[in-house]
This record gives sequence, structure tokens and C-alpha cells, in this order.
Amino acid sequence: MLKRHILGATLMIVALSLTPQKASAADGEQPHFSFSGIIEPAHKVIVSNRVTGVISEVLVRPGSRVAVGQPLFRLDAAVLKLAVAQAKAARDEATSALALAEDVAARQAKLRARGTGAAAAARQSKLRADIARAALARAEADLSVAKLNLERTVIRATIAGTLTKLIVQVGQFVEAEANTQLAEIVRIDPVRVRYGVPHESRQLAMRMTGAKTAAEMLGRIRLTIIEPSGAEHPQTGRAEFESATIDPTSGLLTTWGLVANPRGTLLPGMKVKVQSRIVPADE
Repeated sequence: MLKRHILGATLMIVALSLTPQKASAADGEQPHFSFSGIIEPAHKVIVSNRVTGVISEVLVRPGSRVAVGQPLFRLDAAVLKLAVAQAKAARDEATSALALAEDVAARQAKLRARGTGAAAAARQSKLRADIARAALARAEADLSVAKLNLERTVIRATIAGTLTKLIVQVGQFVEAEANTQLAEIVRIDPVRVRYGVPHESRQLAMRMTGAKTAAEMLGRIRLTIIEPSGAEHPQTGRAEFESATIDPTSGLLTTWGLVANPRGTLLPGMKVKVQSRIVPADE
């Protein structure tokens, strides 16, 4: 029992500050220490364009909640619509050329079978049909590329989340090769909390859990988040992974926990208090 009390007190660790504030504990409860932590988004993406063009429409505002596949921007598509029309015409021409070449090849093959046609003519007509077939395949591929580029003039959200930054505006020219940033989307349910672990505490946790790997030990850690208001966040977090090196300045091994955030009360950049504890292996 004494070891459990010591372990619960030692493992209350969260990044950026190691100034412990001992929390009071009722009889029968484990004592704990609180440390300052930082909330981070669990997932963040930068939205960019995959074709070059001019922004013709901005369909969202900063702070908008967006769904996967939701249109965010439209590029002027006039040039790419013409490219699709040209590719269709080239495909139709290649289709007709193949039909003609196959007709000629079929006639030459019949003549050759009856002994009235030259072998060279039959072979040449077959080769022309093969060339026409390859040309049609290339034309169909070009049409698919043209259609894909036209489809990409509508720029969509790749994850569900909150659009936190809107970087471009209507009329702006954006190049695909320049990797232009159009917007930023973050997902805040769940969120991560970043915290630092003294090496001695980590080694103690490894010994007390009997874990053979860091992942096994982290699987036994549960996190309680105290919001800036002092309220306890209703969802319990889990330690997820840790860095491979110790920060030489702070002496901490950075660890990240994952916490459900259905109400969106935990926001990226928020400073919180975190309490950690070890649970039985079967919990």
C-alpha cells in the first residue's frame, strides 16, 4: 500500500513545469502532484492546392466546423474545362482511328487466309491497329488527367475539424508547385496533452508496473485534466507515446497523452493541470 502511495505521488508529471503543488487527498485516496501542461490538437493539416489557378470562391470562414470532403475553395476552372473538352475530342478521334485500323486489319487477315493477300500487308495492318489501340489508351489517360485536374479546382477538407486559419482570399493566384498554404484545419476531439517525465520517475514506473517496454508501461497510465477554471475534465486520458530523447535543458522525457474532448472545452494552447496515476494491468 505504501508503494502505491509513493508511486501515485511520483508519477504526477506534465510538461513545461516541474514545480509540484501537492494536492490534498481524502482518507483512503492516493495523494497526487500537479504540474503545468499544454493542450495540443490531436490532428492538424495544412490545406493546399494541387492545381494552379486563381481563387474564385472562398466557401468557409475562420472558426468554421468542417466535415471530411466539404468544399472550402474553388479555383477558376475555365482553362481546365477547355482541357477536358480537348481531351475528349482527342479520345473520340483515337477511337475512330482504332476502328478504321481494325477494319483494315480484319480485311487483310481474311485475304491472307484465302491466299489472295500478301503476308506483309496483313502484318502491317495489324501493327497499325496495335498502334491505334495504344494511341486510344493514351488519349483516355489524358482525358482522365484532365478530368482529375478539373475536379481539383474544388479544394475540399481532408479531415473533420475546425478551420483555424484562412490564409488566401478571392482573386489570389496560387501555384501548385509553390506548395501554397490556403488554410489550416485542426481536430480537437480528441486532444493531446504534452507533459514531461523525469527519467527517475519513468524508471520507477517501469519497475512498479513490471513492464518490459515503454509502450506497456504507458498503457498503465491514466491522466486527469484540471481545466483553467479548476473543473475536472470529465474524460480520463491515456498516456500514448514518448519522445526518444531527454531534453538536456529541462531533463525531461516528453510524453503525450490522448484525451477525449466532445464538448470542445480543451483548446490547443490551453495551460492545464494534469494528474497521473497507474492502474491495474486489467483496467
